[in-house]
Amino acid sequence: MSTLGLDRSGNGNDWIAVNITIDNQVVDSPTNNFATLDPTWQAYFTDNYGYSLISEGNLRADSVGNVNKIHMHKSTFRMVGKVYFEAIAVTQYYQIAGFGTFNWVGSSGVNDGAGNAAEGANLYVNDGDEVFSYRQGGSQVDSSANFATINANDVMQFAYDEDSGKGWVGINNTWYAADAGNDGDPAAGNNPTVTITAANRGDIFPGGSDWASGNSTASGLIYNFGQDSSFAGKKTAQGNQDGGGIGDFYYTPPTGFKAMCTSNLSDTVVPSENFNTILFTGDGTSNRDITGTGFNPDLNWLKMRSGADNHVVTDVLRGTNHLHPNANSADSDISYPALVTDGFRVSSGTYNNDTYTFVAWQWKANGSGSQNTSGTINTTATSANVDAGFSISTYTGTGSNATIGHGLSTAPEMVICKRRNSTEGWAIYHSGIASDAETDFIELHSTGAASDSNTRWNDTAPTSSVFSIGTHDSVNASSSTYVAYAFHSVDGYSKVGSYTGNGNANGTFVYTGFRVKWLLVRRTDGSADWLIFDAARNTFNVVDKFLEPNTGDAEATESTSGYEIDFDFTSNGFKLRGPGGGINSNGANYIYMAFAETPFKYSNAR
Repeated sequence: MSTLGLDRSGNGNDWIAVNITIDNQVVDSPTNNFATLDPTWQAYFTDNYGYSLISEGNLRADSVGNVNKIHMHKSTFRMVGKVYFEAIAVTQYYQIAGFGTFNWVGSSGVNDGAGNAAEGANLYVNDGDEVFSYRQGGSQVDSSANFATINANDVMQFAYDEDSGKGWVGINNTWYAADAGNDGDPAAGNNPTVTITAANRGDIFPGGSDWASGNSTASGLIYNFGQDSSFAGKKTAQGNQDGGGIGDFYYTPPTGFKAMCTSNLSDTVVPSENFNTILFTGDGTSNRDITGTGFNPDLNWLKMRSGADNHVVTDVLRGTNHLHPNANSADSDISYPALVTDGFRVSSGTYNNDTYTFVAWQWKANGSGSQNTSGTINTTATSANVDAGFSISTYTGTGSNATIGHGLSTAPEMVICKRRNSTEGWAIYHSGIASDAETDFIELHSTGAASDSNTRWNDTAPTSSVFSIGTHDSVNASSSTYVAYAFHSVDGYSKVGSYTGNGNANGTFVYTGFRVKWLLVRRTDGSADWLIFDAARNTFNVVDKFLEPNTGDAEATESTSGYEIDFDFTSNGFKLRGPGGGINSNGANYIYMAFAETPFKYSNAR
């Protein structure tokens, strides 16, 4: 740390430090990047809330310049595994640091602006007082447990275990339990300050808020996720590391807890081995193989880009039978497209017309699969890629409430179901539908809002072995045949989620944990088109080329369609850049499914 500007190559090309000190040097490197605060993040706020001013290498959050508002901020990393971080309050006036669920992290007693209560634990600094508070199960559990006096520049500590949902807060190396009567012990897993409920452990982020009152220029918080124990020169650096020898902390992290950095992220499913996008131009020949997928695809979704025509979905269990996502028509077989080694085959007709361009999106399942007997209806076959969180199942309906084995090890967050032998709509279960995902459904071929009907999913959430179906003809008509595609999120590879729009040109940022390669978005609380974007057709930001699964329309852009639809793919998610109703209407609920180009651990910004 004392050799700021030194050329370590031995060539003597040293830099002279000008207007920069050793306090501005952190331990990030090209091969290991630490979490910072996210300057692109915006949640859905009311008039009483604003956004923190981020500085000091995106580690400091201030309320300067926007008075009489609570200023919110959160980190670029979600809390994965067992993690530890620190923070100090620069002043002693209304500073909150902590961790919690996605929209209102580290903030005491508020919700996400749409009625969804946050869960998390916080330390609250206000004129020399320390108040611990947390939300759990939608309730403010404790807002006045005074553990100790906390002063400006005291070190606040936070530890969280994703698997158990247990979290701890500490001050100057003393850890506290929820009842203030026991010592917390993160290393042993005892006496947590808060335990996040299982349903809300998916997106826990460090973050907090600060407040400026009247003409006050009160400043906020400085964080250390493992890169700077001097807190931008406010403290004397201590140089402590996690158990893997990583980081620069003021205090030694509890045993088993790690710095929030890319080196400590686990390796995951390789995206290119499980999902791909192929672009091609028709040439009019028969029996043409479109290859280069990188694996043998088990699901192929084909769409003409330069002209209007149906979307076409084929899969390994139905052979050359194909369905149209934009229509409610039954299965039909015209021999093409057909799945082949490393790709698919087209003929000289519509799907290889020499005047058109095409895109194909492809997923890997597990070949022809086998019968699944986990549900009350045995599947004809289930092809499941357990590691990648994707399966295909075919089954025959009974007309009575039932369950279907999906072949995965985790409960699906999205299920797409289509009747094959008759005209019927595409029924979709999605865990992100705001009102009641188990009862509500939405349709792929339709622009209609999510609707309430327990006859689709029998008012029952999927489990790790089955998903439930009711008696509606779209999912379970007696003696009718069906296909179902099931998906769940996989860290670094896929994300099934939801977000709330803010109607702002500086739009909502959505964290996925990877650089996005393919994205499906749909508003659920109003009429809207489904939208598909991908990195193959949008090779740089701004992303605005889209196709609509509910129509056969040609590819469009913001300028050709008149829709205000554009955003950026980032290294760890996507950032909305406009107020268009299709992706970012103020207060509207949106669901999405995304697949990775590169896991966050290895990704760069576009």
